[in-house]
Amino acid sequence: MFEDEEHSSVVPSILVRPEKSKKAAMDECSQVVVKLLQAKLGGIRQATIKVMVLIAEKPKLAISR
Repeated sequence: MFEDEEHSSVVPSILVRPEKSKKAAMDECSQVVVKLLQAKLGGIRQATIKVMVLIAEKPKLAISR
């Protein structure tokens, strides 16, 4: 998680394993976002969502500092 300065909200960042297809990666991200929204918002149905998908092509790119 990190702060999005432009919108001053928390944006979930999801690291996707390189062996997954792009569609599988997006499906996984969608599921995570839906779960986050259900947990955070409860009954609220409308929200602005930003999803960042990071696809690591090489294992060394997956190391966070």
